[in-house]
Amino acid sequence: MKKIILVASLATFALFSCSKEEVIEKPTPSPLSFEHVVQPILQANCGTGSNCHGAQNGAAGKIFENYIGAKAVDRERVIGAVKQEMGFKPMPKSPAPALSANDMQKIIDWYNSPQLND
Repeated sequence: MKKIILVASLATFALFSCSKEEVIEKPTPSPLSFEHVVQPILQANCGTGSNCHGAQNGAAGKIFENYIGAKAVDRERVIGAVKQEMGFKPMPKSPAPALSANDMQKIIDWYNSPQLND
């Protein structure tokens, strides 16, 4: 009888001690956010606003001033240009310096991100 009471007590203890805790995940900001990561790089280096790749003039139809404009530009052309590869017009144009490796990688990662290519 003592064994039955002991087993029942242990089973009850195990049943009630394993309560489920609801885990609430906080959304984390995307490391590839256009507004917070990519747009500042483009604004500083790609002539957004009134020159080069702004909404008012959009050199060669490429507008980097906003998400929709940047998303519409062919990703292979952007990546080739910022990496200054053969066969692509190097961007930013000379005499401006090339993008830093860090900034270049952020742009490449954004253009290759799944959320952009849905």
